[in-house]
Amino acid sequence: MEVDLIPLSQLPSRSGIARSNLYNRLKDLKIKPVKQGRKAFVSDSSLQLLTLLAKLTKERCSRISFANKSHQLFLFLFRVKTNIE
Repeated sequence: MEVDLIPLSQLPSRSGIARSNLYNRLKDLKIKPVKQGRKAFVSDSSLQLLTLLAKLTKERCSRISFANKSHQLFLFLFRVKTNIE
């Protein structure tokens, strides 16, 4: 199984997260970038998680909308976890 790696330098534009917040979120989510030489990368699934969380924090959701998005997040995390193990 080949994992797509995305350079950390591209994450702010691809995920909608400001560079100043990126490293805090990576740390909070326990996402460890993969180092290759001088560059650091994250997996595509990590990018999807960061993007989804960015959308959740930016939107002002109604309770129903938030519940639906929380459910989507749970399903995504479950899929990521089962693919890893």
